[in-house]
Amino acid sequence: MVESKSFGSRLFDVLNYALLFVLTVVFLYPLWYVLVGSISDPVRLFMHNGLLWRPLGFSLQGYRTMLQNPNVGIGYANTIFYVVVGTVLSIFFSCLGAYTLSRPKLMFKKLFTLLVVFTMYFSGGMIPKFLVVTGVGLYNTRMAVILPGVISTWNMIVMRTSFRAIPQSLEESARLDGAGDFTILFRIIVPCAKATIAVMVLYYAVAQWNGWFDAMIYLQDRSKFPLQLFLREILLININNANNAAGNDAADVLYLDTLVKYAMIIISTVPTKANSSARETPVTISGLVMGISVTVFITARYHLERSLLMPTAAMVPMTVAMAVADAARISVFLTDSSVFRSRSSSSYQR
Repeated sequence: MVESKSFGSRLFDVLNYALLFVLTVVFLYPLWYVLVGSISDPVRLFMHNGLLWRPLGFSLQGYRTMLQNPNVGIGYANTIFYVVVGTVLSIFFSCLGAYTLSRPKLMFKKLFTLLVVFTMYFSGGMIPKFLVVTGVGLYNTRMAVILPGVISTWNMIVMRTSFRAIPQSLEESARLDGAGDFTILFRIIVPCAKATIAVMVLYYAVAQWNGWFDAMIYLQDRSKFPLQLFLREILLININNANNAAGNDAADVLYLDTLVKYAMIIISTVPTKANSSARETPVTISGLVMGISVTVFITARYHLERSLLMPTAAMVPMTVAMAVADAARISVFLTDSSVFRSRSSSSYQR
């Protein structure tokens, strides 16, 4: 028997979906602004003020300028390697750490938890970290970009909280059947926490994709540079060219510089959006809309802020997006975790 919803419940659903739709539009507009700007005529785009809903003319000069640089292909290949290998290692070690800290009978559990949390607030600093990376022989290797930050303390604590919510009886039953810790972790705990792990995959992958500072410090071989480092160089070169040019050439360089910035954001954003769209979420309308909203916000915020590019028309929606982003991400995580906890509980009861 299907129970009919009350008027208040239906009104709440309508307002909830309407709010999520508005937030989605707010999050999408900065990316739309950059997309249509990247294919607009550079002169008309530079002179334009206000909102931008459609391309101003048509030009692919920004993309041609970007793709003519051979370093873009090299950077793409390196970044894909860093994202894939780094995300796999980060999830693997985070699962190990979260599983260990979630065990109720772990000896010195409070001490280990305190030591882990301590690293969230205090660190040795850049120079000691550089000396350690150099001392262990990682300098100028790809692992220097991956291993020093392979685990995010915050992500591991979130995973630990999710692991602790899984019924202890599942582990006890597995141990009666002779299962060890690795079997329990990868055949019971991980499948029950797929939603949380999917979110962590998204966070780790986006962080790896946007990373450039560690590569700038630890890498000298340009064949190992990630895409973001090459894009930074292209951006700085265009700024220098605009400053050094004179007369009509200065105006042309300035117009093209704006177009190149937009094209740079689109080129570096496409794989990030493809990765986030593959994330598993419970199939509900509100979860889908919220997931899209948060994913688009994360992508837009990282790339717009990193490129020092904040169109005037995009400042208002981006400000609103920053205000609600943390609440939205927490809502998605709590929704996913509660769904899988209820599934685990119902499975146990059966």
